[in-house]
Amino acid sequence: WLDTPAIFMGDMNHVQSHVLDSFGQRDMANWQWLRTQLSTTGRTSHTLLDFYRLKKPLDTSLTRPQIAQDGTAKGSRIDYILGSVHTRSWLPSLQISIQQNQMGSDHRPVELIKPIQPFTPPHNTIDAVLRISEFSDSQLKKFHSLLQPISSFASLLPGNMASQSDTQVTQDAELIFECLEIAARQVTSKGAHRKKMSSKEKE
Repeated sequence: WLDTPAIFMGDMNHVQSHVLDSFGQRDMANWQWLRTQLSTTGRTSHTLLDFYRLKKPLDTSLTRPQIAQDGTAKGSRIDYILGSVHTRSWLPSLQISIQQNQMGSDHRPVELIKPIQPFTPPHNTIDAVLRISEFSDSQLKKFHSLLQPISSFASLLPGNMASQSDTQVTQDAELIFECLEIAARQVTSKGAHRKKMSSKEKE
């Protein structure tokens, strides 16, 4: 999983920095394995990226604020959203924050937003894909056979998305959908789709 774009999130029960990620705590949660793997500076020698610290280097927000028995405040940042090193190219466009509303939990949620280029397949492609659910066993066998030439290409896409531009990802997705449509039309003996000319094109 470290060789693919992957995100890991949750309560890690770990304080990476006693200065930035803790306040008024005596006993610090410490996961030694995570400490050695975690990058908070973006250096390539580590295997996991701490998105929050990379985007907010000096922020001292906590995910588990507490009130001690004597009424004093304390807490720590022990909830993380981490990425494998193959998500490094996402950093410039990411937005991440610690929500102040605890939502019925003793932890504050961490929110990560990654913008992506919207893509909606053409209606004729969607219709072709939907018909796949109605294929007989023999039609499915033929469909799989027709798609075999692109299976190797399609299997490479997830592992390369992190290093591609949004435009390239969209183009690859469009190519896959086009192949699905062509195969589905061959299986159902439908002719190739022909786009209807607009009134402007007819002129």
